[in-house]
Amino acid sequence: MHSNYADISPEFGVLASRAWATQEWLLSGRMIFYTKGCIVWSCKVITQRKTGGSFLTTARNLKWKLIVEIYSSRFLTNASDRLIALECLRREIQKKTKDTYWFGIWKNATSDQLVWSWASTMHGVRSLSIKKAKNVCNGIRFDDEKRILTILSQLKKVSKITPMVSTDQSPYDSISDRLASARYETFREELRYEQTSGMVGSLRTESDEIIGWDLLDEGCSTASISEMYCLALMTRKSDLVHPTETTRSVSKRTAHSGWQEDWVLLLQELPMSDHAYVRVGAGKVFWKSWFHDEAVQRVRIL
Repeated sequence: MHSNYADISPEFGVLASRAWATQEWLLSGRMIFYTKGCIVWSCKVITQRKTGGSFLTTARNLKWKLIVEIYSSRFLTNASDRLIALECLRREIQKKTKDTYWFGIWKNATSDQLVWSWASTMHGVRSLSIKKAKNVCNGIRFDDEKRILTILSQLKKVSKITPMVSTDQSPYDSISDRLASARYETFREELRYEQTSGMVGSLRTESDEIIGWDLLDEGCSTASISEMYCLALMTRKSDLVHPTETTRSVSKRTAHSGWQEDWVLLLQELPMSDHAYVRVGAGKVFWKSWFHDEAVQRVRIL
């Protein structure tokens, strides 16, 4: 085995930095890579060196999230080609899944994929695995002609958004402190993989209680947003520990004390409009009853 894996792996080669090569890389039946260390043969079954030794590679994985992660991190000369350069891949995937495609996301996974906005950015993105979460949208429809996304779900106004501030307080004497610390201990690692130019902050109530975190899209800032709304997309039971408990007293972190966590789309309402909004970011909200009394609304996203 070559002592330097990067010298023989196609993923570390110069070609791996070019977006135009993504479709050929994934769709070609057989390929020969001339790497720095040796010649590598790859088909849809194996990848091996000229000596016959095989090794693992992610270059043939056709899962959409992985494709987006690989593709978005590659260099593209013209930003306007962001979606066009994946058209052949999109058609091949659509043949197999029969799913509907909307500008970089798939209908059957809209709630999940809406959280990770990638087509509008020229930065590499990495989507997180949202395990055991269920869709809370009552309906999702896209108007191709008008390019309007309509979602039926719960919508709630956020009172405050503030920049994220670290806290090392322990033990936790309030829910606010617990969430603030949890956000830094856990979500800091999650947010690390998002667009680097995005602004990370906390979502708060009028009483200054932290209810979650937000990640604003590129070009958005708290100064430019007068009011922000959270649109619920997915929910799951939270493993947050109640302030009166300690992490040691919670077996395998299963005692969530009734807390839920929602992945939300952050929206700004357009002036003089009837439930029309634009996306400004995404985030996660922790609650016991925050969305409970909110009626399902028909929200149009332009």
